Amino acid sequence: MISQATIDRIFETMRIEEVIGDFIHLKKAGANYKALSPFTNERTPSFYVSPAKQIFKCFSSGIGGNAITFLMEYEKMSYVEALRYIAKKYGIEIEEKEPTPEEKEAKTQEESLFIVNEWARRWFEEQLWNTEEGRSVGLAYFRERGFTDDTIRKFQLGYNPSNSTALVDAARRAGHNPDYLLTLGLIKKGDKGDLYDAFRERVIFPIIDRGGRTAGFAGRIMNSQAKAAKYINSPESPVYNKSKILYGLHVARKAIGREDICFLAEGYTDVISLHQAGIENVVASSGTSLTDDQVRLIRQLTSRVGILFDGDPAGIRASQRGIDMFLKEDFDVKVLLFPEGDDPDSFTRKHSPVEVRAFIESHLEDFIRFKARVLITGPEATPIQKVQAARELLESIALMKGELKQSVYLKEAADILGIDQTILATELQTIISRNALQQQKEQKVRQRTSELKKVEAPSQEKVISPLFAIERQLLWLLVNFGNKEDRFKHPFEDHEFIEARIGELIYHSLEEDGLTFENDEHSALANLIFNYFRELNTFPDHSFFVKHQEVAALYAELSSISYKISPNWVARGIYVTDFNALLEIDTIETILRFKDLHLERDIQKLTQTISSLADEKQSETLSREILTKINLRRKINNRLRRVVG
Repeated sequence: MISQATIDRIFETMRIEEVIGDFIHLKKAGANYKALSPFTNERTPSFYVSPAKQIFKCFSSGIGGNAITFLMEYEKMSYVEALRYIAKKYGIEIEEKEPTPEEKEAKTQEESLFIVNEWARRWFEEQLWNTEEGRSVGLAYFRERGFTDDTIRKFQLGYNPSNSTALVDAARRAGHNPDYLLTLGLIKKGDKGDLYDAFRERVIFPIIDRGGRTAGFAGRIMNSQAKAAKYINSPESPVYNKSKILYGLHVARKAIGREDICFLAEGYTDVISLHQAGIENVVASSGTSLTDDQVRLIRQLTSRVGILFDGDPAGIRASQRGIDMFLKEDFDVKVLLFPEGDDPDSFTRKHSPVEVRAFIESHLEDFIRFKARVLITGPEATPIQKVQAARELLESIALMKGELKQSVYLKEAADILGIDQTILATELQTIISRNALQQQKEQKVRQRTSELKKVEAPSQEKVISPLFAIERQLLWLLVNFGNKEDRFKHPFEDHEFIEARIGELIYHSLEEDGLTFENDEHSALANLIFNYFRELNTFPDHSFFVKHQEVAALYAELSSISYKISPNWVARGIYVTDFNALLEIDTIETILRFKDLHLERDIQKLTQTISSLADEKQSETLSREILTKINLRRKINNRLRRVVG
């Protein structure tokens, strides 16, 4: 396990804007940063990062917390994995302590699978660099393709020897569970139950997820005589979903943010060759057709994409679907088609880095001109070609967001095709109406499915009780204004004042009546704050809260809430503009309402108890207690009426 000293150093060193900036494109917004939510498919940024408080808050999903929380929510890392990721990012050496048997047992299968994958990646690398077969076959192949040793190491390329049980034997010696290797597709089981290497005699391309963890592998066969697929990939597993991973994203993120455009290639070697040529903002779809999840991954980093396609008929056909997928997500789409017979890898090997960059910059064209050029072949377009091209272009334009953008591209299409813009506009509206009708049908199907699920498994909507809301308000005051000095009017003595900090007044007001927070999450945060106060006679600042993972999300929410006037005041025509006066009134009102709600509950419980008592003396005692509490409630409510009119 990671020692507490290491955890403390991680929290002291990490910068939330740097950690989150590794995954999504953050834009400066005053003292904070903002971005499109990585948790929802929104159009307007509602995701905010505060460097001063070291927290983030996503208003569209409600998720918030510190950098660790982000990694756990976005990357689905465990707490320990998130700590290791940040330690690695900042070069912090991790001090380990021996885990207890219970802690060992608590390790999840997912964590174990990642550990095995990481071990396999290192083993493949060792075979490439440190064995005669690895150097003569694997390393020679990579160098022949023009990859430098630095590039080979950067992409962590490796080799699986021709010995059919080389990995099986090494894993057994390392003490790894064969079931995990089978799940990950690193080994396979024969008809007789014998185990053998799945990637034998192949060069290895590790597939790294956004968090820098080894999720899977791709392997290219080296034996030209073998009757096997040229490339094979890891199967789907609990740690590898190929539709949600982009090859090379872990090394391309910063360049994509810097250049504000992402180039999308098809193959692993395309990415590596372009990266070596200085085009670092490039990724590939990881051995699968482009998926919506992959498009959204790019959208979190930039709204501009350049699709790089091979100069062959298959590459041209593939371009059409990819363009429309990006248009639906409101991308600015450019396309580049390499010369026939070339792909990005082969073209890059034939030209210098300067020539490669110059070619991309000069041949990258807007999707509409590219589609028109591809659809209309020959020096003179036939009427049939024009009609077909017009329909194809209009289908793409109809996917765009916003009438203004559609109008601009409609004019462009009319100019390219030489067709009257009015005619195209009429046809475009027909397509848009058809698409809208189809979406309505699909929405109805989804709605019916959702309703059926609700009938099958009815869910109770979360009802926020008055006590829950008041507890939240008290915590908001404690978190944001605990140490603020103020002069409060005594709740029940008109001519007396109390000089105290806001947090101090709340603490002593609750202590004198023995009141606690009912909600578990609220209680955990309140106990942390009050224990800190009892020990140090002050209230904690943001640096304290972000170090306590169990309350980080709640702290992020509370510190992100802006101050609002109570609707009770506005309804009664009371308008207070002095912020200090607002806080003074709000603090007293919230404390009194908290006490009033507890009194109300106490009275209800005592009344129920009396109804079941046979002893008349006990009933009289409880009745007097109820009367005392009723009088106190009356006193509190009289005071509340004076506070809020």
